Amino acid sequence: NGSIFGYDSDMEFDVGTPWYRPTRVLHLVQGAEFGWRTGTAKWPDYYADSLGSVLDVGPGCPTGVLFGTGAKFPAKYQKALFILDWTFGRIYAVHLSADGATYTGTKEILVSGKPLPVSDATIGPDGAMYFLTGGRRLKSALYKVSYIGDADTSPVTAPAISDAQKQLEQLQQSNDVETLFNALSNNDRVLRHAARVSLERLDTDKWLDHYQKATNPQQIITASLALSRNNGDAKTIMSKLLEIDFKQLTMSQKLEHLRAVSLACIRAGKPDETTRAALVNQLSTHYPSPTASVNRELCRVLVYLESPQVLAKTIFLMQSSIAVKEDIPKELLDGNDKYGVHFKKMFENQPDTQALHYAMMLKNQKLGWTEASVKDYYNWLAQAEMKNGGRSYTGFIQNIRKEAMKNLKPELLAIAQASSKVKTKPQAIVMAKGPGRAWTLKSSTNAVKDLSKANIENGKKMFQAVLCARCHTHSKVGGSAGPDLTNLASRFEKQDILKAIIDPSEVISDQFSTTVFHLKDKTTIQGKLMNEDDTHVHIATSVFDFTAQTKVLKSTIVKRTPSTVSTMPPSLINALNPNELRDLMLYLTTQPK
Repeated sequence: NGSIFGYDSDMEFDVGTPWYRPTRVLHLVQGAEFGWRTGTAKWPDYYADSLGSVLDVGPGCPTGVLFGTGAKFPAKYQKALFILDWTFGRIYAVHLSADGATYTGTKEILVSGKPLPVSDATIGPDGAMYFLTGGRRLKSALYKVSYIGDADTSPVTAPAISDAQKQLEQLQQSNDVETLFNALSNNDRVLRHAARVSLERLDTDKWLDHYQKATNPQQIITASLALSRNNGDAKTIMSKLLEIDFKQLTMSQKLEHLRAVSLACIRAGKPDETTRAALVNQLSTHYPSPTASVNRELCRVLVYLESPQVLAKTIFLMQSSIAVKEDIPKELLDGNDKYGVHFKKMFENQPDTQALHYAMMLKNQKLGWTEASVKDYYNWLAQAEMKNGGRSYTGFIQNIRKEAMKNLKPELLAIAQASSKVKTKPQAIVMAKGPGRAWTLKSSTNAVKDLSKANIENGKKMFQAVLCARCHTHSKVGGSAGPDLTNLASRFEKQDILKAIIDPSEVISDQFSTTVFHLKDKTTIQGKLMNEDDTHVHIATSVFDFTAQTKVLKSTIVKRTPSTVSTMPPSLINALNPNELRDLMLYLTTQPK
């Protein structure tokens, strides 16, 4: 029907890093950007000025791409998109369904073999599929795939173009400011993208007045991207973005808002001091967030804007990050012993990609480093270097360390160098299988209503997997930084327990509260006050180790304020699937005999 699709490659050397992206099917619309860059510069698929995938396929090496048009196959396969993976010897049939102005897809293995280095395919005049194997000095062969069966194989018409796809074509060709500006707030990401791209073709003066009068948050965010990409005035953009109540945005809007702030900084540099302080004030209260991707972008922006609280919060998030098991089927990896082994090795000692993102952001942090935070950061890097990733993984860790050390004062550099040499073998960690989800109080409460089929032994493992055991004790197992949870069921209902996990900052016990120390150099240190004498305060900045304390001169402290943010990160259960959540709840609500 005129739509174009592609099969995008991955970079297997980047496996184990937050910027690794699987091979994926893309809908190639006019003016689209999909964020392919080298190394750490790759865009995540949630960037507002990019477009996501139709289908994430997994590791592989894309070669041939074709539709089943003209094949003497059943209708389902005539309409399928066939994609060839050279590495793991597969031809997938991707079945597409219209989803607004774009598509979603599901994949089915049509052909597989070991080895079967498929390189290209076509539909022949006889209606059969012909495909070639070979390449890289491997044996070449020509194969024929025919359908034998009773299903109707008569030619089918092309899938109809939906109303949203017709609207997409209209926006791509439109020069009408009113039409384009209204479409900037469309719920369909692809239509917003098309309207923005078309708007960027026009003289900014034609639509700047619309931008300045806009009140719809989505419209402001999308138009801010367009204005930044047309080198618009950064102060105008930032002022407009500051009008938005960040708390009221949806998760996807928060990500787009943060991208708009980032892009304005990329194009125009750091904002003036008043604007910088206003942005920090607006965003820092939402960091950390319950959502991993939002935390990634908040960290990126707040480090750049030199937030005084970002260092302590990010170090804590690194320490409390939950490694999520990669969802790559073993049977796929078994298809190629040479390439599959790298992924299998990674699973034996998998890196924490979320924490690695934080580490990469902090390599640019200049202010606020203390002896304790330096030890925590460089110890983490030393441990991370011993994890198993792709061929480039270790080099990335070493480069992050090298860049980060450039920002340290001489007296802290020696501590960083000593901490970097501490390389005890990482302990095996229990990981959730997932896939996780953004659990709400309503969805999680519904999920744990019936625990009759829950597994208490796996629940004990999930108690460790989502880091409960780092701070809490249950049945004489765990840490002591937080309340003992052994008799939880005798005091709280399941809903109360879930509420405390999802939003731990709503109620903070005095016994486990922390203090924010505001210093003369405009930085802050947050932690538990352990000791105080006439000249110094001793602060435990890590809830996981109260023996690691930062000694601060009282004369450098401007004021002390109680922290309004719990030391427990929000929504730790987001790594769990429904069965794992039920298992955890059964463990938490079962009192030991």
